[in-house]
Amino acid sequence: MALMFEKGANTPANLWIAHEHVLNLVQKTDLNIKLPPALALYSSTDKTGEPLYGRHSTLKTMPELKHTDLIRIRISSVTELDRILDHLSDLSRPPA
Repeated sequence: MALMFEKGANTPANLWIAHEHVLNLVQKTDLNIKLPPALALYSSTDKTGEPLYGRHSTLKTMPELKHTDLIRIRISSVTELDRILDHLSDLSRPPA
C-alpha cells in the first residue's frame, strides 16, 4: 500500500493515499480531506501553455499514486495520524 507524507516549511502536514484504502474511514470521521481525482490531472496549464500535473510533484515519481484517485488528509495532530495508521494497519492484516 503506497502513501506519501508531505510537510514543508510553508505547508501543513498532509498524507496522500489511494482513496479506496481510506474512503470508509473518512466517511465516518471529521478528518480534513480533499479528493483530487485523477481525471483532473493536467487539466490546467502554466504561463507557457504546458500542462500542469495538479498535485504535489513528488507523487509523479510514485507509480502506485501518480495517476490514481487520491485522498489528501490534512493532519492536525498526532492522534489523528495514529487513527489513520491504525486503520491502514487493520487493512493489511491477514484474515484470522
